[in-house]
Amino acid sequence: MKIGINLFWLVPGYGGLETYVRGLLSGLDQADDRNQYLLFTNPLNHGTFGHLSNRFSRRLCPLPVTSRVAWRVAEQLLTPRYAAVEKIDLLHSPADMIPLRRTCPVVVTIHDVNFYSLSDRLPVSASRLFELWVQRSARRADAIITVSEFSSFAISSQLDVALSRISVIHNAPAVRKLPSPAHWPRLAQRLGIEGDHLISFADGSPHKNLASLLKATVYLKSSWRGLQLVVIGQRARQARSVRALLDKLNLNSRVIFTGYLREDELNLVMANARLLVYPSLYEGFGLPVVEAMSMGVPVVCSNAAALPEIAGDAAMLFNPLSPVEIARAIERLITNEPLRREFVIAGRKQARRFSWERAAQQTIAVYDRVAGFKAPGSLATG
Repeated sequence: MKIGINLFWLVPGYGGLETYVRGLLSGLDQADDRNQYLLFTNPLNHGTFGHLSNRFSRRLCPLPVTSRVAWRVAEQLLTPRYAAVEKIDLLHSPADMIPLRRTCPVVVTIHDVNFYSLSDRLPVSASRLFELWVQRSARRADAIITVSEFSSFAISSQLDVALSRISVIHNAPAVRKLPSPAHWPRLAQRLGIEGDHLISFADGSPHKNLASLLKATVYLKSSWRGLQLVVIGQRARQARSVRALLDKLNLNSRVIFTGYLREDELNLVMANARLLVYPSLYEGFGLPVVEAMSMGVPVVCSNAAALPEIAGDAAMLFNPLSPVEIARAIERLITNEPLRREFVIAGRKQARRFSWERAAQQTIAVYDRVAGFKAPGSLATG
């Protein structure tokens, strides 16, 4: 079978969706020796897939990709045309939306429906546009993949599609090399990290709930002395969203906004953190949680959305709307070293539940079902 994967929308540094795509492709490369894959790429990502085996070919879209509008225009106009020309047997759209015109069976991955849960925090026009695009994609796709049981039920109820059409395939930690400790002192100095630090991820989006985490520092006691909070994400959006709060709480010297970090830099900052604090109000999965666990970093995180499902008993959960609870969770793991070590061990065990090779095998099963594939030697029934 020849499977097309739509990557017109992907630019390096895209966050969780990029981790999903690259992890899935690495898993497919390991797990699938039967199918051929054609990646529909743009000029910014085309060269980053050259390491895959010869079962993966690439079709470059020469359209300059400079905005999300351009990505989605390319997706709608060019994907069906390329799929027809290349005689694709099945198309997978990994980023929530499929082309309105179809030339073959289509699978879509819908990661979450946070435009519903956060409609009071997003512009009405943006919320409505995403709603229409994703809802139409869900109803027209031959199969839907999502990344958690939480998202499966949300998609079914909010987009009015049957649960039987949705396959839950969990994400996994990013495929990363272990960082070399020798490079840490220089990176720490460049970023302004002077000692122990907490790490969090927030790009300025309201649902990342960075303000509640900053307010929680007011309730931290001696454990806050000497600690810094390192926040990964788009620096300009982060600072703009909480600038007044930083001034009010006198936190400018204690909070570091790193901006975008290369993979090796992110690995070092994560591996050297005392713990990950993840106060998000809404996650379809929550990749940083399992990534931190896989690197031996204990986790305190929100008890909202998919996070309890993904973290299990390996993280200390808190109410993300309560700065007091956030502070209490941080305090317990910072001041109680035996407890901290227990969560490190539990986290590593929990992270091993998630694998890109397993995710790839489950994804191939969805492809086969949609395409009506029967393995050689299988008996027809019915």
